[in-house]
Amino acid sequence: MIIGPDKMFSSPEKTWETYRNALIAGDIDLALECYVPGEWKDRKIFTLLGTEKVKEIGKSLGNIHKVKVGETRAEYMIIRKERGKEISFGIYFHNIDGEWKMQEF
Repeated sequence: MIIGPDKMFSSPEKTWETYRNALIAGDIDLALECYVPGEWKDRKIFTLLGTEKVKEIGKSLGNIHKVKVGETRAEYMIIRKERGKEISFGIYFHNIDGEWKMQEF
């Protein structure tokens, strides 16, 4: 039994690392734990994609880059290449009782 905040979610970077590693491992349950409770309502997307595609997505995710961090909210971005162009996506984290969780992105 874990008492207090889980170290896997101790910072936005740790949460992102946990999320990416969970996808690479095909661990949908752990990937869903990385989201703000109630934010990720539908696990069907991961199920429909299938384990191999989920693993592929995890391997394609790069590092996140800090935009701004406060006590309870943080904004990061990730840059991905799509169709030969770099596109940045915002990722928002919320500190909930000492654990940083993602909103959908």
